[in-house]
Amino acid sequence: MGELDALQLVLPAASLPAGDRHAETNPRKGHRPVHPLRPATLDAIGATAAQKARIDEIVQQASTDLAIIGARRQLLDQQELTLRAQPNVDVVRLQAIQAQQMQLADASSARWQQAIDAAARVLTPAQRAAIEQLGP
Repeated sequence: MGELDALQLVLPAASLPAGDRHAETNPRKGHRPVHPLRPATLDAIGATAAQKARIDEIVQQASTDLAIIGARRQLLDQQELTLRAQPNVDVVRLQAIQAQQMQLADASSARWQQAIDAAARVLTPAQRAAIEQLGP
């Protein structure tokens, strides 16, 4: 499995920003949306081996960073569940956890966008236009 494929394992659709939930099949259209980091998309636009290798590095770096963010999020989720199970719910602590969860969601979204932007810089303007032509 390539690193680009591994990204889909590291980034479940729910962890992606709402506009970037490309890991799921679109049930209305019955197909997977085009995503600039998918190997099939890179093949379709004629990306070179060097471009694919560089994008693969970008995805690996992002996958590592996002896995760390995901682990932190899971820890916070567990803390939240533990707090909610207590006889007396500490609302202040719950709000603090929720604020941290939002910060991690923002960090995840920003890191994902950073990877997309870095990959875009690897591609030529014509290749980026070709991705757009492939549609959503």
